[in-house]
Amino acid sequence: MEEVGQLSLVKACAIYARGVRKPRQSIEAQIELCKSEARRMGFQVPDHLIFRDEGRNRYLAFDERPGIKALLEAARSEPRQFDTVFVDANYRFSRPFTQMLSVYSRLSRAGITVRVANTSANAIEAADGLGYEIYNC
Repeated sequence: MEEVGQLSLVKACAIYARGVRKPRQSIEAQIELCKSEARRMGFQVPDHLIFRDEGRNRYLAFDERPGIKALLEAARSEPRQFDTVFVDANYRFSRPFTQMLSVYSRLSRAGITVRVANTSANAIEAADGLGYEIYNC
């Protein structure tokens, strides 16, 4: 939260969620987890900054998913409406490691910080069978 004089400004953040088959990881559950973490950290979550890709194959290239495309476009817009995006796990952007890194790179170049709400979900098995883990620092 930033303070200006005696006013405090609540920063807005974005959320990205991608559909999966397991009910405990539904898009709505992802969004609720991210909203809870964002509010705990002092962020406001406007509805127009919640981006989602429902029923999309996890191996589909990120530039073929409308939700993530809209998130990346919003990240580049001026004036920028947010500087932080929450996901419930790193692999929501994309399962293939190189695509996930590309999304992170594009967001980083736009000045956007990625925060992971569910830090226990960061161990990932890549499409090539190699495992990797990303830490939220």
